[in-house]
Amino acid sequence: MSIPKYPAFYPYILKHTDESKTLTELFETVSSEMKIPEEALAVRLPSGERKARNRMRWAIHFLMRAVLVKKPSRGVVVITLRGKDVRKKYGMNIDNSVLEQFPEFSSFLDAKTADLEEKSIGDHNELTPTEQIENAADRLKREIKAGLMRSIMDKHPSFFENLVVQLLKKMGYGAKGDFAEPVGKPGDEGIDGIIHQDKLGLDVIYIQAKQWENQVGRPEVDKFIGVLTRKKVSKGILITTSEFSEPAKKAVADEQGIRCIDKEELLDLMIDYEVGIKVISNFNVYDIDESFFSE
Repeated sequence: MSIPKYPAFYPYILKHTDESKTLTELFETVSSEMKIPEEALAVRLPSGERKARNRMRWAIHFLMRAVLVKKPSRGVVVITLRGKDVRKKYGMNIDNSVLEQFPEFSSFLDAKTADLEEKSIGDHNELTPTEQIENAADRLKREIKAGLMRSIMDKHPSFFENLVVQLLKKMGYGAKGDFAEPVGKPGDEGIDGIIHQDKLGLDVIYIQAKQWENQVGRPEVDKFIGVLTRKKVSKGILITTSEFSEPAKKAVADEQGIRCIDKEELLDLMIDYEVGIKVISNFNVYDIDESFFSE
């Protein structure tokens, strides 16, 4: 079962707020009656908030805009007389079209759409503003990742080898001095970089970077493990621009100190540590600090 869209919460919120309820109490009651399964309740937004709770919070916000519920105190919700009238008239058939009959809610929509193309409340997606922002950010991230991969694949393999070393340095490996270096030369047995975690070189990580489009299979992983064994090195990182086969993943799972990073994780790390990208803008998402206004 998918998580109900935020308007689906309207009738349940009105049904269970004859007496004041905290957001937590209301969420537990409503989610139970709506029979939202545990696995759906566990789904979180990128911000960390549970998606179902976020949708209920926005549902409460929009009901407040229509003056169907109110918050008499911090984090507490109770139905209004108008809300009771709406509940009696429409029962469980309360959606945005019902809210739009009230001037307060219509004015709220007009204010939202004055500078924005969206009329997100009431549109066919029925996503909360938080979800719309995070979905847009996710779409942008996917586009950036696709552009990064095109740029990587257009370069010589030596560029990718150096990129991997630079990324690991940004992540804090070999960060003290020049302890991380690309190798990539004849006789290196496929090792493309070395990270010295200490000045004496006693703690070493070997890197292999495969700028491939084809899947990396078990034989390649076994070769890498063999090189580490011959050189008496216990730590290694194998990074690719493609994916690892299931047997390859199994081989790594059986070894300690070896880490495989596939295309998706590589691109996520590049974005997280700003390697090959630059930040051009930031924005904040705000919420009311109800503790400030509490009595």
